[in-house]
Amino acid sequence: MPTSRLTSLALAGALLAAAPVHAEDKKDDSIIPGDFSATVTLTSDYTFRGISQTDSGPAIQGAIDYDYTFNPAIGLYAGVFGSNVDFDDGDEANLELDLYAGLKGEISGFIWQAGVIHYAYPGAEVGDVHYNFTELAAKLGYDFDFVLLTGGVNYSWDYFFETGDSLYVSADASVPLKFLPYDIALGLHAGHQSIEDNARFGAPDYYDWSVGISGKVQGFVLAVTYVDTDIKKSECFPGSGLTKTCEGRAVFSISRSF
Repeated sequence: MPTSRLTSLALAGALLAAAPVHAEDKKDDSIIPGDFSATVTLTSDYTFRGISQTDSGPAIQGAIDYDYTFNPAIGLYAGVFGSNVDFDDGDEANLELDLYAGLKGEISGFIWQAGVIHYAYPGAEVGDVHYNFTELAAKLGYDFDFVLLTGGVNYSWDYFFETGDSLYVSADASVPLKFLPYDIALGLHAGHQSIEDNARFGAPDYYDWSVGISGKVQGFVLAVTYVDTDIKKSECFPGSGLTKTCEGRAVFSISRSF
C-alpha cells in the first residue's frame, strides 16, 4: 500500500505531485507525449498509514510513473508500484502491486490531485476472502515557499481483506531547510483511518503520525522517519505474529529516480 511516496509520502503515497511543468518549458521529441520516470527504493521497513507491511522487516520497492501536463491547470498521471510484503499469513501474500491514475494540476497557487488506486496482492486470499481493494483519492495543497501544506482524503467501499467502507483523512507539511545543503527537508504527517469491520481487519480505528528528514546526495534521496500509531499492542492484530507492527519505529530509506 503506497504511503506516501516520501513514502509512499513515497511515493504514496504518496499522491500529490510537484507543480506541473509548463508545456512550453520543455521540448518533447518523444513518440508518446509526456514524461516517464522510474524509482527504486530500499527501506528498513515498509509502513503504510503507520503499520508495518513487512512484519518490521526490510523491503525493496520499485515504481514506474507517467506524467502528461496539458497546461498548468490540468494534467494526467499514471503509474505502478511494487513491494515485498509479509503479513504473517503463511506466505499467502508476499507481493503488493499497485496501479494508480488520475488528474492533477495547479490553479491560483493551489496544487490539486484526484485519482484512483488499486492495491493488488497476487494469489493472496484466505478461504474466499481476497486482500485486493480499490480507493478513490484526492489531495489539495498550497506551497507557501517556506512550507508546502497538503490535505488528503482516501475512500474505499471495500477495504483490505473485505472489511467494508473505509476513510483515511490526512494532513502533511514539507519544510525545505534552505539554509542547509543537499536539499534537506523536514516532513510532518498526521492521519486518521476508520474501517467498517474492525474485527475482521484486526485493529480499531486509529490515528497515525510521522516526522522525518530527507536529503539528496549524488542523486540518491536519503530519509529517516519516525512512524507511530495510537493502537495499543493488545489491539494490534491479536492472536497473530503482528502485534508489534503498530508500534513506533524509525524507518531508514534510500531511493534513486531515473
